[in-house]
Order: sequence, then C-alpha cells, then structure tokens
Amino acid sequence: MSTKTIQIESVVEKELGRMPRWQAMLYLQEKKEASAYQLAKDLNWSAGKAHSVIRSLQKARVVSVKQIIRSGRALKLVRLNK
Repeated sequence: MSTKTIQIESVVEKELGRMPRWQAMLYLQEKKEASAYQLAKDLNWSAGKAHSVIRSLQKARVVSVKQIIRSGRALKLVRLNK
C-alpha cells in the first residue's frame, strides 16, 4: 500500500463506511494508530467485533498490530501499513 491517502467520493464513502473492514480502515487513516478498545468504542462496536475485523485486516496485510503492556494490561495498537 502506498503512502497516498485513500480517496473516496462521499457517496461511495457512505456506502463503504457501512462495511466493518472499510470503516476500520477509514478510522485508522484518520487516527493513524489506535487500540482495539478505542476502535470498538469510537465505532460503537463490541470488543469481539473489533478484534475480528483487526484479525481479518491483519491477515490481508492491510494493518500491522503491535502489542504493548500499559499499566499492567496488554494493549493492541493497530496501524495501517504503508
């Protein structure tokens, strides 16, 4: 994936925004990096849905995930690949 931003016309963006993988990619394009929890919270998803979408994007090599420990808790940080 190149460093170019994803450019989608507003009508198409609205339709694609309903699909979870596209919603997550558009969110990450805007935020650059987010935790799975933050993604779920901001998109009004369950934690399970967020983790499932992240796994499918990771398998497709669209995102990279790094796990860090913060305040004794594991935290998955997700970022779009360039």
